[in-house]
Amino acid sequence: MISGMDTLKKIKEYNPAIKVVMLTAQGNQELVDEFIKAGATKYLTKDKHFIDSLMDVIKEALEMS
Repeated sequence: MISGMDTLKKIKEYNPAIKVVMLTAQGNQELVDEFIKAGATKYLTKDKHFIDSLMDVIKEALEMS
């Protein structure tokens, strides 16, 4: 099984311009910083309300340059 971080790195190697929103069960700042450093555009923590925020986060990512 490939991790989310490994998947992110492969996507960014393939095309650095692709915007990636990471969906994670762990919302600790250290992990978030690692995702951003690896090229994630945004992140979202999987909690009971994440589905309500998903479209907003995707729209924000698309608006980022």
